[in-house]
Amino acid sequence: MALVRIIKKDFIIRLEKGAIFHTNKGYICHDDIIGKPEGVKLFTSLNKPTWAFRPLISDFLMNVKRVTTITYPKDLGYLIFKMGINSGKKVLEAGTGSGALTMALAYYVSPDGKVCSYEKRPEFSEKARENISRACLEDLVELKVGDISRGIPERDFDCCILDLPEPWKCLKSVTRALKSGGSLAIFLPSVNQVERTVVKMLEFPFLKPEVVEVLIRKWDVKKNATRPDFQMIGHTGFLVITRKIFDESGV
Repeated sequence: MALVRIIKKDFIIRLEKGAIFHTNKGYICHDDIIGKPEGVKLFTSLNKPTWAFRPLISDFLMNVKRVTTITYPKDLGYLIFKMGINSGKKVLEAGTGSGALTMALAYYVSPDGKVCSYEKRPEFSEKARENISRACLEDLVELKVGDISRGIPERDFDCCILDLPEPWKCLKSVTRALKSGGSLAIFLPSVNQVERTVVKMLEFPFLKPEVVEVLIRKWDVKKNATRPDFQMIGHTGFLVITRKIFDESGV
């Protein structure tokens, strides 16, 4: 696989000898990339500058074929850090969508962990499978079609992340599936959803949740003219993050 940057636009392509990659900025031969060092500068048939790299997990993430909105890197980075997701962890996800978050989770639990991801809509789950396979992470993911509000047969998850419109309906199932001390994060787009979720969460054995919004703003750096970029990635959603506490009742 190669990440090809033509001027400012990125493309991920699977390299094959003799193949040609066509764009509106001209074409480039795969043979011109194969065997070259990362970061090599090339030119398309229309003499447009091109650079080739090995794709990072963030590149796969931002280039998924979308059937739903995705969780952005600014939110993902905070989640991964706060939930302690690393190699060997067993992670539950609900709301697979296009599979972007699933891919990130699989990348960070590799090589010894596992991600079990539930999605209610079969067509979304199938599209996520294609995206995950494209990133060569399919061995770390188990995709399931189902509604976790009706129960989760698996147990002893280290972490759980929900990206669902009504997560309060799933809290009983999630509580049973999580280990004591396990982390729970819920991604929600609106304040009303946050309030209803947090109020319901207090009925279960969880710490009082942290609710955050992650904002990111790039800067345009030029000599004697450095300023914030006119556009920024503002609100994408709220993150509700907590941990399960020990509960002798076995909710």
